[in-house]
Parts: sequence; C-alpha cells; structure tokens
Amino acid sequence: MNLTQYRPGGSRHFSYRQIFRHNIRYGDADKTGGRSNLLWLDGHVAPLEETTGDDVYLRWYTGDKPAPGGR
Repeated sequence: MNLTQYRPGGSRHFSYRQIFRHNIRYGDADKTGGRSNLLWLDGHVAPLEETTGDDVYLRWYTGDKPAPGGR
C-alpha cells in the first residue's frame, strides 16, 4: 500500500484528506475518490488518482522491462 503514513494508524493519518481536498467525492474518512494535482520537474501538471497502490507496477520504480504477461 502506498503512502502508508497517511493510512489508518499512520503518523499523518489526520491529514490524508488534505491531499485530495480539491476533488473529494466520498464522505468516507479513508477514501476520497479524488485526484490531486502533481507538479512535475519539467513544469507540467498531471492529475494523480487516489489509489492504494495495488495498481502501481514495481517496474515503474525499478526501470525493469515487464516480464511476458507480468507486471
């Protein structure tokens, strides 16, 4: 799970909803259904969907090529 410090029991749990404060779709304290704006170093902005990290591929961090049929 990504951003574990912002999840229940984490040191910054109290401020989790602030990450997505401009686009909150649910009243649940631990799920906003929102997006956050992400500013990249080259100056462009892209939306970041709320996720638990289950859909984030390890290869995005390692740079490895995907295995056939794998993540």
